[in-house]
Amino acid sequence: MAERKLTFPGSMILGQMLTIFSLTMLGCIDKDPSPSKSNYPQLKVLGILYGHFLRENNQRPPKSRDELIAYLERIPDEWKPLGFASAEEFLVSPRDEKPMKIVTGKQFGPQSSSGLPWVAYEQSGKDGKYLAIDARGSTKELTETELRKIFP
Repeated sequence: MAERKLTFPGSMILGQMLTIFSLTMLGCIDKDPSPSKSNYPQLKVLGILYGHFLRENNQRPPKSRDELIAYLERIPDEWKPLGFASAEEFLVSPRDEKPMKIVTGKQFGPQSSSGLPWVAYEQSGKDGKYLAIDARGSTKELTETELRKIFP
């Protein structure tokens, strides 16, 4: 019987998702952690999947939110284990409960401290702070002033 191997990107995402899912099921991940923990598995996966979109499209951001949703709908096994019924629901911030603002249809502006493009951010945030996500799934809490500099 032939052995089946996952490709590197697929196995990496699958491993991360299984870890996140396991920790969530065990109750090890806070439902509303402090911002300094940046412990939002959904946002991490969103950033990673956006990064995959970029790699598959010559570093071109999605032309629209709908294009990203169509992409996510083609790969439901990557985000549905987190408990989301639809790609639209997956794109809602866990903190302000509004759809995430997704970077679409343009070249990227400033990059995160890790040198990756910022790909999404919260609409309203929490307590005057907004979470932004880069293409590797790292999150950073920004003030409104910082947010407007990155996403004018």
